[in-house]
Amino acid sequence: MRPAQAPERTERTPSAPPSFRSRALSYLLEGRPKDRAWQVLDLGVPNQNNLDFFARRGANYAIEDLYRTLEPSRKGQGYDVSRMEALDNLLSFGEGTTFDLILAWDVLNFLPREALALISSRLAPHCRPGTELYALITMEAAIPALPGNARILDEETIGLAGWDGERSRPSPHHTAAVLGEAMAPFVVDKTYLLKLQMHEFLVEYRPGQDPVAKGPIKGGRR
Repeated sequence: MRPAQAPERTERTPSAPPSFRSRALSYLLEGRPKDRAWQVLDLGVPNQNNLDFFARRGANYAIEDLYRTLEPSRKGQGYDVSRMEALDNLLSFGEGTTFDLILAWDVLNFLPREALALISSRLAPHCRPGTELYALITMEAAIPALPGNARILDEETIGLAGWDGERSRPSPHHTAAVLGEAMAPFVVDKTYLLKLQMHEFLVEYRPGQDPVAKGPIKGGRR
């Protein structure tokens, strides 16, 4: 009798995280300041790939891992907004610091509506009229346990690791109307529908304007 042989192991190549063509990113790149350095704030997971992307374009790039900063105010799968408000290190930048672009990525999906209002109030002093906040908002009923890791792959493509696995938390279902009302004086400027069951949102800082976007919200499926 021949001894039993273990089956050959075959190495499985891990699948690449989902990626998508970003019309919003293309729009932002076309509109970036031409007469001065682009001031960019990233609220996502620190990512060398993104830092290099903006450095090659002469941007001043700051990072605040918002999800981690909010850790002390977490309560179960939600937040205690009063404790969040008491965080001294929440979006605290030097006086006179302003940004042209704020990258929220998918982080807003993990925050309740009340937290959106607080985050907006902390960001507003560091915005100039026309500052754009970029957000990926899911349309699905459930979300992963943690925010994903967004990587800019090129000038029109973004990869989003972490959204191709298990969904274990209920989605807050942030609609354009919710974002516009909760985030005033930010106004929903543009939205683009993605095949990943997400929208790309561009939410523009417009002090003194009603929280309803003026004119049509442009969009499309990619």
